[in-house]
Amino acid sequence: MVNSVNTKKRVIIHVGLPKAGSTYLQNEVFPNIPGVHYIGTMPGNPIWDYCDELIRGNPVRIDLAARKLVIENALNEVQEDVVLISREGFSGIFYNSMYGNRMIADMLKSAFPNAKIFMVLRRQDTFLESAYKQALQQGHSISINRFLGISHGKFIKPSGNQDPSPVVNPVDFDWLSMVRHYQGLFGKDNVIALPFEMLIENREMFIDRFLELSDLCNYRPSSHAPKKVNRGYSYTSCVIARCLNRFLIRPWNSCGIIPEKPFYQYLYVRKDKHKIYELMWRITRLLQLRAFLQQGLDRVLYINRNLLSSDKREMIMALHYDSNTELSRLIEIDLGAWGYC
Repeated sequence: MVNSVNTKKRVIIHVGLPKAGSTYLQNEVFPNIPGVHYIGTMPGNPIWDYCDELIRGNPVRIDLAARKLVIENALNEVQEDVVLISREGFSGIFYNSMYGNRMIADMLKSAFPNAKIFMVLRRQDTFLESAYKQALQQGHSISINRFLGISHGKFIKPSGNQDPSPVVNPVDFDWLSMVRHYQGLFGKDNVIALPFEMLIENREMFIDRFLELSDLCNYRPSSHAPKKVNRGYSYTSCVIARCLNRFLIRPWNSCGIIPEKPFYQYLYVRKDKHKIYELMWRITRLLQLRAFLQQGLDRVLYINRNLLSSDKREMIMALHYDSNTELSRLIEIDLGAWGYC
């Protein structure tokens, strides 16, 4: 058995969910908490590199005994007593129904056995709607029914065959199982779970609750309304993207006929040779559909219309009514107030 990390540092790990305020927390909150060493985007940092391997690599290849010594030394070099790590990818790959979550949780326990876990939940229907928007942003042209596995008004389990399009199984987005697994690893008192809807409705209450449960010093966010960060496509942009994505050249779309950012690589290697190359390189960076829609159309006309019909929302939430009800009791927060159950 591998020995535990010998460090007196308190470690708090924000494990997601994705699509649940992670960008706001990582940019506006975590770096500003006094007395906390926040590990954000830090390639080359041993702790960050370990976390990156858990998400993007094959965790079973990691030599835990050797890696934990490196992590211990990195933690002991930090001046602050508290280290906060944030990666929403710890929750797993949501395009594959949160695949990898359990293994990542187990590996986090091995490296940081005494950590506190912070998890932000989100109602399953709005979570999946946001995930679908991201699929469109990344160039897919899949329909919402295909994405959710809906056929003839019913959910069907995705086949085991590889599919170039993101396809999810809505029943797998069971936050109760996730919270229970982390509680089983780290202990109930060391797992903090708060709803994303609380962050949207009452930002100060959300942050105060997180700080209180994390045993951190008082901190108040700016009184100014936070700027929109990582906003998804508008309804109009979703419709346009789904129509046009199928014509763009992508690794998974061999029938694409329209290149994005043409001559980008050619100009990139020459941009330091002459100002005209640099100017053309900067222009060609914007010659992509996502930039046109998000930085152009959506800034002028943002139509916030639902992509999911009320029937589909009811179908999704019916799958999780019982587990969300139990989850509400487990974390002692009335999730019913936000429509979870």
